[in-house]
This record gives sequence, structure tokens and C-alpha cells, in this order.
Amino acid sequence: TDLIIREDSHTLYGFKEKKERELFRLLITVQGVGPKVCRDILSSLKVNDIYRAIAAADVKLISKANGVGSKLATRIVSELKGKVSEINIGGFPIAASASAAQSNSVFSDAVSALVHLGYQRSDAVFAVDKVVSADPDAELQAIIRNALKNMGGPR
Repeated sequence: TDLIIREDSHTLYGFKEKKERELFRLLITVQGVGPKVCRDILSSLKVNDIYRAIAAADVKLISKANGVGSKLATRIVSELKGKVSEINIGGFPIAASASAAQSNSVFSDAVSALVHLGYQRSDAVFAVDKVVSADPDAELQAIIRNALKNMGGPR
């Protein structure tokens, strides 16, 4: 649980898992994001998807949550991108190698290819990051092929 104390109320928020509460506490640090917006975001999207979207700067995915427009989604991504780099999802560090690799044109080209095949940007970044982390010197074609294998093939 998390207790939010305001001048006029004491509100208790409950969570199924510890990582939901941690994300709630992280989201609430963003200017313009209150407990209600956090609750709406957590209700609309999975915790791992939110972390991936922040790491991949996928504003479109975050703005799918009720009450979150593109301006607020952009603010969430920009303010939390650096804070998310130390967090692990499913045993794989996100954004740590992705942010370093995003400056690499091969990484960007591989993500772009997967997006053009119909995958969400956040999923593409996660898959490419996984492949590049395993083999930093991989060629573009190998990265795309292995990322597709990890994602279940082309759509």
C-alpha cells in the first residue's frame, strides 16, 4: 500500500505487486502526474510495458492510458528515462545498454526495421537490446533475425 496525505484527505492506494507500488512512486514524481493519473496508467498498461515504453521513449504507448495526453506522456518519458536505466525487467537490464546502443546506427536501424514490420517501438527496442547485449558486434541482419526469433517471427 501507499498512503498519500493531502490537506483535505488521506488516501490509501493498494497494489498487487511490489513493482507496481515502486512504479507508482516513480510516476508520482513527475510534474502533473498525481495519484489518479498513476492509477489510470497502471490500470491501462502492464508494469513491464510502462518501463519498456519509458526506456524506448515510446510516447504513443504511454498516451494510450486514460487521462494521459501526448504532452504528459512526453514529460513522463523525459523525466523518468534516466531513472529507469538501473531497473531490471524479467532479468534483463533495460535502457542501460539500450541508451548506450541507441547512439549506434545499427541499433537504430534494427529497431526501425522491426517497427516497420509492425512491432511496437518499445518491444522492438527491448528485443534488439537483448540481442545486442548478447553479441555487441553482431551485424544488422543478424540482429534483426535474432530479434525476430525472440519476438516470435514477423507479423
